Amino acid sequence: MLQRPIELTVLEDRSFRPRVLNATSGSPASVSATAAAAVIASERDAELFVVHVRPPEAMRVGRLAPTIVRGQRLRDPHASVVLSAARQVAWANGAFARVMLMSGEPVPMILSLADELAVELIVIGASRSRWPAVLAARTRCRIQRDAPCPVRIVRLSAPAPAGEPVRTMPVT
Repeated sequence: MLQRPIELTVLEDRSFRPRVLNATSGSPASVSATAAAAVIASERDAELFVVHVRPPEAMRVGRLAPTIVRGQRLRDPHASVVLSAARQVAWANGAFARVMLMSGEPVPMILSLADELAVELIVIGASRSRWPAVLAARTRCRIQRDAPCPVRIVRLSAPAPAGEPVRTMPVT
């Protein structure tokens, strides 16, 4: 008697949707990255998380004690002007964005959040610079190197000359 191999049927779990994380600073490059992340999230039916990391709050225990840098998630993300603008950009591009406001060093905070949320993609912006990439984009390079998932870099294109229509490229 020949036995057929057992075929396993994997049921799709609809309770878990893919997740996209967008780190924004409010710069023009990060605004275009938020728009690209919203397009990607809406095409993939994914949840979009937008995070803004503010400078760390330094605490000093005593007068001669060393400064302690404390990273934390802040309570009211809707009070941030950067996150409210990012949320509007995401909504205009077809995605609802959950916003998070954090305080601390940007790279460890973004990477720990990506790991905690189990995101499938991190989207960050990059502007053109006269400096070499190693000097100009330490944060971006460290996120790209240490991320637990793929990282999409959205480059800010040069502004269109006056009088010419703005052409947009589809995000793939």
